[in-house]
Order: sequence, then structure tokens, then C-alpha cells
Amino acid sequence: MVELEKITEDEADKDEMAGLDTGQDEEGQELPKNMLGHDALRLNMLIARHVRHTGSERGWIILDQWDTYLPKFVKVMPVEYRKVLENLAKR
Repeated sequence: MVELEKITEDEADKDEMAGLDTGQDEEGQELPKNMLGHDALRLNMLIARHVRHTGSERGWIILDQWDTYLPKFVKVMPVEYRKVLENLAKR
């Protein structure tokens, strides 16, 4: 089973994304390791890398109109995987 979740930005994610040039994230910049949070930041960075490596016009549009496109994405999280991540976070 999986859960579908809205992807939302917190203020820290917005601040972090403001420091990235649209479509031009730094080579080697690490994605957030916490798989239970920072979803918007992770998605933004993945799309920016895709744009950089492929020249994707659609990816560029998504980044340029981020506030419009973000609500169209959903996070698919396997229920058992979430439980494992939550247990690991407690340690």
C-alpha cells in the first residue's frame, strides 16, 4: 500500500530554493537526506538537474512557474517504508 501526499514548501525550503538559480543548481549539491521532509526542495533540485542535463523546455517552464506547478505534484510514499524511516529517525 502507498499513501499519496501533497508536496508543500516550508520557509526553509523557500529560502534554500531562492539561493538556487533556476535550472542551474550547483554540480555536486546534495539532495536533502531526510526522505520524510523537504519534498519541495528535493523535487526542485531534481528538476533543475534534469533541465541542466537535458535542456528540457518543460522542466524550465516548471521551474519558472514553480508556484503554479508545485500543487500538481504528489508524493507517493509506501506505508511500510514510511514506518521504517520514522523508526530510524527515532534512534
